[in-house]
Amino acid sequence: MLIIKRDFIKTIVLQLLNFINTIKKLGVIVLTTLEIVLIYAATIIVCYLIGAIPNGLLLGKIFKRVDIRSEGSHNTGGTNAGRVLGYKFGILTIALDALKIVVPFWLIKLILGNVQGLENHIYNLQYISLIVACLAHCFSVYIKFKGGKAVATFFGCLLATNYILLLIFMAIFAIVLLISKYVSLGSMIAAFATSLVTLILYLINPQMLGMWPGLQSSVLFVISIFFNTLLLLIRHRENIVRLINKTESKVKWLK
Repeated sequence: MLIIKRDFIKTIVLQLLNFINTIKKLGVIVLTTLEIVLIYAATIIVCYLIGAIPNGLLLGKIFKRVDIRSEGSHNTGGTNAGRVLGYKFGILTIALDALKIVVPFWLIKLILGNVQGLENHIYNLQYISLIVACLAHCFSVYIKFKGGKAVATFFGCLLATNYILLLIFMAIFAIVLLISKYVSLGSMIAAFATSLVTLILYLINPQMLGMWPGLQSSVLFVISIFFNTLLLLIRHRENIVRLINKTESKVKWLK
């Protein structure tokens, strides 16, 4: 049973609004070390609560009166949502799951960007948010620390940060999917290849990474990409077994 209650969500939203108003007021003062630590902690908590929202499950409950965890691969990600609810809901789930990464990432810049004392912390907070929100998607507090398989959120990481890596990921995913007909295989190969390209480009010249305007690459960005790749591979461990045993389901609409 879904553990999200209306009053609980209302409380989270109100606390988030209070947090935003408080941070805006801090823009006129110099922050102490303790205040910076508290901002890190608050940012992590807020990003986790947003990233943990199980969009596929909510869409199934609201529009189809179906718990997608009881069918298909039994997870709440976009692929299973498409399998159980139809491709339109699958696409919508993927989009919403990606936005769980993009929105907090840029809200950090919008809300905290002008706060005195945080000038050297904004990028760290943003790249930490990528890790936290992806973890939350896979291990959601709202559904007993279960969730998706980190594909849409990995896509969200690239969408939020880097157009070159985004295009590389999408191209490799499409090629592998068209050849193999396996979504899981395409996701894993594309994520792994993208993480390697990230490291290579960063070592050669960080400027080659193609970050969106207003961002700059850092070691923490590379770490966040590798971490989320590892998370994606771990979440696909059952798919790996099925691929080895040749029992993995293929995409039916690809001939």
